[in-house]
Amino acid sequence: MTVLDKPELSKTHICSILLLDVLLAVALLWRDYSDPAQILVGHYATIPIFSDLVVMILVRRQLIWYNLFRLTGGITFFILIAALWAQGLNGDSLPLTAIQLLLISARILHAGFLWQRFGPTRDAIFSMPRTFVRSYEGGSFSERLACYYLVMAGVMLCFPQVAYWTHSNMGYVGLDAILVGFQGQQGINFALKLLVIELLVRDYRVRFYMRLAIAVMLVPQYFVMWPMISTAPVPFVHIGFELFSVALVWAAYLDLNGSKRQRPNSATALKSGRDT
Repeated sequence: MTVLDKPELSKTHICSILLLDVLLAVALLWRDYSDPAQILVGHYATIPIFSDLVVMILVRRQLIWYNLFRLTGGITFFILIAALWAQGLNGDSLPLTAIQLLLISARILHAGFLWQRFGPTRDAIFSMPRTFVRSYEGGSFSERLACYYLVMAGVMLCFPQVAYWTHSNMGYVGLDAILVGFQGQQGINFALKLLVIELLVRDYRVRFYMRLAIAVMLVPQYFVMWPMISTAPVPFVHIGFELFSVALVWAAYLDLNGSKRQRPNSATALKSGRDT
């Protein structure tokens, strides 16, 4: 069975995804940012939330892959909020915590239902490594560069503490264990998700704007979160994350610009062939 054996997501389903995920984003980011601990938690929550919204750029048939990562991301958020609440680090509002957990539970159930009905299928998931190899061996520089999301995923999954050391805990040691775990899970919910999206998106223009949106989300955070980054156990290294996103935008622009230059040449060649 392939992806094509499953029906497409309807506009109603897409709207329900967008509505539920926007409500969840608002609930997760609704925090008292006068508290440094909440600034750090908000920073960590922002990365998967906004990268999720970027996924909505994809066409419907590719959007089914979002079902898989909405499910894994929902489980991750549930663990995060439950752990923060248990440690008294999710703010003072119990009703807000209840709303967050309720929306996360709804997302998990919703994603599971859509995955079962629309896919991706097991065969499609197992074929993704072959797609990765083809993209890396036969793709453009831009496509090969995106394959390094796999390296990022491996580092986050296997060495989450190293990635966490590029952030300061702002003096709240109770956050360490919780956010190290959350950092590791972003190997799947951020890096691996964006790798899969990169392998699916073939249109140069869509790829460029998708990468630009990710960079616009990431780069300002380096400066906004400067106190957290500059006082980290491994200070300033976080900038490698932002530079990678900028490099992806630059590479996508080169592909897009190159494709635009080729179009007139193709048209001229076609006209010349007709004349002969």
